[in-house]
Amino acid sequence: MSDSKRILLVDRDAQLLKELAEHCRAIGLEVLTAPDGATAAQLLEQNAPDLICVDDQLPGGDGLSLCEMIVASPDDVACPVVVFVQQAEVPRKTCATEMCVYYLHRRQNLWRYLEPIIYELVDIQPASRRSTDQGHGISGCVS
Repeated sequence: MSDSKRILLVDRDAQLLKELAEHCRAIGLEVLTAPDGATAAQLLEQNAPDLICVDDQLPGGDGLSLCEMIVASPDDVACPVVVFVQQAEVPRKTCATEMCVYYLHRRQNLWRYLEPIIYELVDIQPASRRSTDQGHGISGCVS
């Protein structure tokens, strides 16, 4: 899988993490998973992902703190970050925008909204692009 793209999924919900990982593998991504920020930080030291998706409410800290660590990293983790936000609070949205990370509202059927974002942010071609839901629900800085 040396040519495959790698995604790091970080979420407190083990079932959601498992479901997202299965979907990501099905579209050809190599998947790394972490239940918390500390585990994610360790994985980032050893692996360079092409995309990071992180829960904004992690055990022992929040996902935005992990994003701050990534942005401030001297190793310059150079990949897009999508934060799953529970509520679209203005301070969280502002913080995400200032760090140039994307945010996606955490909701039922999250994969339905995340999949087109993955295709947009990671250089992979879908087997068949869906004509609905393209680009809906994503916000942040575009580099």
